[in-house]
Amino acid sequence: MLFRLIPKLTFAASNPTAKANSSNSSSSSCAEKALEKFKTTYSDIKWIVVDNNTAYVGYDPVPDVFRERCKAMAIDGNKATDFGFHVWAFDASKVSGDKNSIQNAINSNKALFETTARHGKIEK
Repeated sequence: MLFRLIPKLTFAASNPTAKANSSNSSSSSCAEKALEKFKTTYSDIKWIVVDNNTAYVGYDPVPDVFRERCKAMAIDGNKATDFGFHVWAFDASKVSGDKNSIQNAINSNKALFETTARHGKIEK
């Protein structure tokens, strides 16, 4: 899997030796660019990790509108990748933006919210 962490204004690979096929890498790159505006606009977003057609977002503090932001990210990611796009939200004070911490949080039901967009719309 290719995980990319989006810090304040730049993109940094959390595993620079990871191999990905060109379509997955291109998909991740398009999604990163589409989601960068959220990271630079909202100071409560501490990290965004993009893995192909999925983004993991850490908020601290968690705003009241985090669900709406996640839905907007899912739609933007879907439009950027032309593929179904998933967004998971976490409390960044409890979950760090590394691959193992995110996976452990998902496995122990510590995600705050999860949403998916396909064809430019949020799935119900």
